[in-house]
Amino acid sequence: MKFLALLFYSLSAFSFDAQITSAIYSDIGQNIQGITQTNSSWFISNQFQIYKIPRDTKLKEKNFYPPALKNYQKIGIPKKFVEQGYNHFGGISIFRNYLIVALERKNPMKILFFDQETLEFEMAYDVPNKLKSLSWVAGSSDKIYFSENRINSKHPLYVLDFDTKKLSEIKVNDKLSKIQGGTFSKNSNSLFFSADMGSRVGGVYQFDLSQKSFHQEVAVAYNSGFPAYLELEGLCFYEENGGDKITLLLLDNEYFQDAFHFIHITDYQFLSDRQIYIDATKLPKVN
Repeated sequence: MKFLALLFYSLSAFSFDAQITSAIYSDIGQNIQGITQTNSSWFISNQFQIYKIPRDTKLKEKNFYPPALKNYQKIGIPKKFVEQGYNHFGGISIFRNYLIVALERKNPMKILFFDQETLEFEMAYDVPNKLKSLSWVAGSSDKIYFSENRINSKHPLYVLDFDTKKLSEIKVNDKLSKIQGGTFSKNSNSLFFSADMGSRVGGVYQFDLSQKSFHQEVAVAYNSGFPAYLELEGLCFYEENGGDKITLLLLDNEYFQDAFHFIHITDYQFLSDRQIYIDATKLPKVN
């Protein structure tokens, strides 16, 4: 990818490198939602469609202009759910051999399961009717995690044991709001969330499944008002070249056509008592 270096920090026993792409204009960017990956493919969702893009395709600007889009596999909301009034994909994740997808804006909201190779629809799981939103979903080896777009003492984290179909709740005294995406980290037994905090600084939050508490790992400052209307969206957490990497989506709601950026944080290490700070508003863009 062609990126612009954001910032580089070197702290005692800790370093990372963060990069951002210049604005990418494409149909993918229209209300972009989530991102996940396998060893061979990237998956990116927007409100109505999910795109599967080979990992060896360089995700740079020219690849996302039509007609290049026709070369990518893509799927929409299954017809039977469209006919029932469902009209909004949310976050996405990989679970075993499935691509799992949050489907919201109508009750019962659902988690959809697609074959990650063929993208054929396989099955659906109805989440509890009391949920008012379903912005994200994240899979581990045997469990699927989801919640509303907020987690607090009254709005729990849900855990579905896929093999037994048992649904449990994790009560959380801590709180996080405006959740846009979630992903699971096996190395730390944690969930990572992206949260779009509006006029405040949003970013990436770690939720330790053992401690049941949040810690803001990456604070991202960005322009959320006129005329930019930037929004943090989904994220994925994965290992690359022997190190941990976070990829975060930044949506740019422009007047004529939405654009988006990838923010990559490489050589990532858990801070626990520190916080990475990135000011995306002061960065020049590269072509």
